[in-house]
Amino acid sequence: MVGLVVVALGILPVVLRAFVGVGARPSPLLFPPGFPLVLRPPGFLIVLLVAALLAWVVVRVRSRPVTPDALEILRQRYARGEIGREEYEARREVLRRG
Repeated sequence: MVGLVVVALGILPVVLRAFVGVGARPSPLLFPPGFPLVLRPPGFLIVLLVAALLAWVVVRVRSRPVTPDALEILRQRYARGEIGREEYEARREVLRRG
């Protein structure tokens, strides 16, 4: 997931150069020379889209449920009395061996 973010950030300048200033030129009164390109309409929209994509990726990654590993599930079953000591130790050895 981090690789996707790095690639997106690496491509961003290329995309901005490709789209900013394409088509009709904005009025010099609205956007005087030296005005940052990313704040002009096409560039601003691209920046907003990239920011929204990054926010969506972060929310998706952080919202994944954490699942306990097999050994933890085995411990919980033993603690609840679902399995006996012999079965617990046998399964634990199988899990530790891999």
